Amino acid sequence: MKKVYGFLLILLIVCQGSLPGEKVAVLNEVKAPSGFYLHGDHLYIVEFPLVYDYSLKDFHLLKKFGKQGEGPGEWLRFARLHFHPDYFPAVRYVTLVDNRFFAIPYLKKQGKNQLYIFDLKGKLLKQMDMPEVEETLFSFYPFAIKDGKLYRLVENQDEEWELHITEIE
Repeated sequence: MKKVYGFLLILLIVCQGSLPGEKVAVLNEVKAPSGFYLHGDHLYIVEFPLVYDYSLKDFHLLKKFGKQGEGPGEWLRFARLHFHPDYFPAVRYVTLVDNRFFAIPYLKKQGKNQLYIFDLKGKLLKQMDMPEVEETLFSFYPFAIKDGKLYRLVENQDEEWELHITEIE
């Protein structure tokens, strides 16, 4: 087990560069996003209690829905907390996408988050600096990973939310 910890520590030390990402759209409807999901050809952005449904093909708004309450089509506010491994390095975020594990540890290198991509057997496929996705130590700006791309929302100086896409594979 100590070999695994040592291996993970070495992985944190290795750095392959950062990716700025390409701005592909400004999402004028979004003001304070709290969730970000990719499914099929859709990008869903949650801004409680509203959900915006955008097309991934051309990033135009298809529909928005939701309101606060307890009836049909209404949402109750909820919180999700994630507590992770007692081992070093502590994994802050992990997801399984396209038969690959994507992991972001708490530990940073030169002030930047790291992204590790593993196959299903745990073999490291790639390690890199992440474009900015962190809002606070405990939360991220809305982002998702799909088809070898990092989709993320970035608030610009005009307080508009821009969709940025970065190739990560």
